[in-house]
Amino acid sequence: MNSNRIPCLLAAACAALALGVGAAVLTGTSPAGWPYAEGGSDPQDETQLIARRAQHNLLVMVAGHAAPLQPVQGVRLRITQQPGPADQAVPRPGYDRMLTGSWVLVDLPGGQYDVDLLHRGRLQRQPLSISPGEQPPALVFYVDSAQAAPD
Repeated sequence: MNSNRIPCLLAAACAALALGVGAAVLTGTSPAGWPYAEGGSDPQDETQLIARRAQHNLLVMVAGHAAPLQPVQGVRLRITQQPGPADQAVPRPGYDRMLTGSWVLVDLPGGQYDVDLLHRGRLQRQPLSISPGEQPPALVFYVDSAQAAPD
């Protein structure tokens, strides 16, 4: 994860705000009951990212080195909640989807998580701890030798 590109990506999102509202944003609720919004398949989706950010505490962005602001094909995002110290349960997947865009917003309850990105057989994992009411910094995953999704 390279946090140096976050300001560039956010600047691009702000610039897209002037373009109007895109309609390609997918919303839903994960099997664990976590509301999510997924977008970034259209440059105008960034407007929705900005508008919806306050309603979700986690932002995950995926970028390819060859085309940093374009969706990357074949990316699977999985968010697994880790059991707390008093829990006897095993980790439970709460979000597991093949992405169609370059960003996902998820509203997670407080707890410990593993955020996994799978692309072309390569796993990237980012542990995450969220306190109730907290909005952690965005997680940005970069995938090597990615090809942008076709138009």
